[in-house]
Amino acid sequence: MRKSKTTIFFIFIVILSMIFSGCGNTILKVEKNDIHNNNIESSTSNKIETNKNIDKIKIPYYENDTLNPYKSETLHNFILNTLIYDSLFILDTADNPIPLIAISITKLQDGHLIAIDTEQKFSDGSSITVDDVLYSFNLAREHKYYGPPLNNIDNIEKISENTFKVYLKEPDVYFSKCLTFPIVKQSSSKELPIGSGRFVLDSTQKKLIASTTTHRKVKTIKEIELVPTVNEETLSFALMDNSIDVMYSDLQSKFNLGVGIGYKQIPISNLIYLGVNPYVVNDDIRKLISMNIDREMISRTAYTGFAKPTFFPIKTDNYNKDIYNLFNLEEALLKQGYRKNENNRWIFNDKYVTIDILINKESLDKTVIGEYLQKTLTNMGFESTLRKVSYNEYINNINNGNYGIYVAEMKLSPNNDLTQLLSNKNIDYSTFYPNIINSYREMKSIKDNEEQFKLTFTEELPVIPLVFRRGALCYSRDFSANIVATEQDIFYNIENW
Repeated sequence: MRKSKTTIFFIFIVILSMIFSGCGNTILKVEKNDIHNNNIESSTSNKIETNKNIDKIKIPYYENDTLNPYKSETLHNFILNTLIYDSLFILDTADNPIPLIAISITKLQDGHLIAIDTEQKFSDGSSITVDDVLYSFNLAREHKYYGPPLNNIDNIEKISENTFKVYLKEPDVYFSKCLTFPIVKQSSSKELPIGSGRFVLDSTQKKLIASTTTHRKVKTIKEIELVPTVNEETLSFALMDNSIDVMYSDLQSKFNLGVGIGYKQIPISNLIYLGVNPYVVNDDIRKLISMNIDREMISRTAYTGFAKPTFFPIKTDNYNKDIYNLFNLEEALLKQGYRKNENNRWIFNDKYVTIDILINKESLDKTVIGEYLQKTLTNMGFESTLRKVSYNEYINNINNGNYGIYVAEMKLSPNNDLTQLLSNKNIDYSTFYPNIINSYREMKSIKDNEEQFKLTFTEELPVIPLVFRRGALCYSRDFSANIVATEQDIFYNIENW
């Protein structure tokens, strides 16, 4: 079994390498006719010129799964939701919230007042109402993907026929970024509710047809054929023989290779980081380790280039490799009683400084990172052990504080909710990180306060961010389009393809 897994992983890396090497009060308002057009970014570098005039495309889906946005389980069915269902807001390529069904959002002292455009229609021609929105809110709050970002909601109240108020438990300047859940018609089928998206499912339930009621009119593609798929492994070959035109991979499955003639990297909010035990690794050592980690190397070796290096737990273009001064850090350690012997090994209290690394052995990318980290620590002069354990053992050791460093992954919510990341029942945060929690709360409650949070974060460094992972949108040799895609909507600009 071990040999089989190793062989599959090797094939996966080789194929990917071959393909990807060559192939105050805040009010937001827009006119409904300008909602989308002014926020589309061109992506000509990802366009493949062919003589084929595309008005139909083929996309994979699972027949045994539903297209109900609140019940679908598979990735491919889930991403189709944004074609059939619109949301209050959509996030553009810079993660800015762009109103769709909403026309304005006003930040109040205890929450937000949201107005919707009641002239917008569902696919059956009926108007979207506040009641439909509140019904969808309740579905979203119970959903495993849409629900967590909405945990800060205390209550929702209808104010008028086109406005409602959301009361929050704590201030959140990023709240509108959470309002990307599908809006469905309250009185429609519970099995497959009616939406207001750019496409509608036809009577055979095997095709999506361009909607005649949407305010985002599709220019070229009038029909999407839903191609049944059996498993992830077959999708790669389906692209090669043109059985499908487009497929998305979050690169989580070793079988989801995404072999096609073209691809586009999609930034996603999965943060890879190092959890650090401050009782074992003090702040200067944490910073020293962070500075010695080659994040570009991790991107190449663990994710075949499909990851973006970061020093922060929030998405930012600020990537400063010289965030700390190595000489000052080593001097600080010497003043604390650390020293290096003749073999360049760090010693404290006449003992080698040993850092234990914990990884989940069932995760191939985390194993690659753990092995790289062990070599890095050894080169830095630290003794290091690498414990590869099962997932259950991994979680138990973390919960019991039995680690020096562990390699982890966390999917961050669009509103920069770092509560889970910045909390640990085994650590006294007021002792080790006296400022980070207050700085985080200020970032969430005061607009444009991210820079102060990043400064506080680098001073205290409760965790060591490494990279944000990326997915891949792959397309076949006969496909031609200017593709703009986001994590929240893989088909962000399909109306302009």
